[in-house]
Amino acid sequence: MESRDFEFVLTEDIEQRYRLFENADDEYALMRYFMQSNLPANWTAFDGETKTRYINNFWQFMATSAGMSEENIIKLVEERVNHANRHYSSLKAGWTSDMGRIYIRNGAPADIYKDTSSDATRFVRKDYQIWKYSGGTKAVYLFIDIQMNNNYRLIYVNGDDMENTNPDWIKYLGTDFDTNLLRN
Repeated sequence: MESRDFEFVLTEDIEQRYRLFENADDEYALMRYFMQSNLPANWTAFDGETKTRYINNFWQFMATSAGMSEENIIKLVEERVNHANRHYSSLKAGWTSDMGRIYIRNGAPADIYKDTSSDATRFVRKDYQIWKYSGGTKAVYLFIDIQMNNNYRLIYVNGDDMENTNPDWIKYLGTDFDTNLLRN
């Protein structure tokens, strides 16, 4: 009888882990920018491995939706986060600001209009910016520097169901504000 030795080698693919931030909770905050209602409300109760799976699934979904690889979509979002941190930081990291959130989700606006509110407002004069996007729903965002510390807050939006308009937004700009500026 002939004797044979067999060597078996089992291999297992290493699961690629996708992540932009070191902290999973920061990653969750970023994921909310894109998928608000589709994320678990009990995130803090999850263990590290479950959070990692959600993060991986998120980036795979984003890549598929954008027709890009996971690496390329992460790179694109990372560029937008870095831009937000450079340009919209005030009291907190720029990526967590209202302007940062809109920039990260939509990219650079097609048009930006900057001005100061009039004396016809209930408040002191404040700087504001109107961002207009040309693609998709042609969204329009109105940001105002409420506390005059370069921390612009989103007070009006049109064409974006993920954002809300402040019902008193016109009070910040004055009754003589030209609402035609918000047309896109």
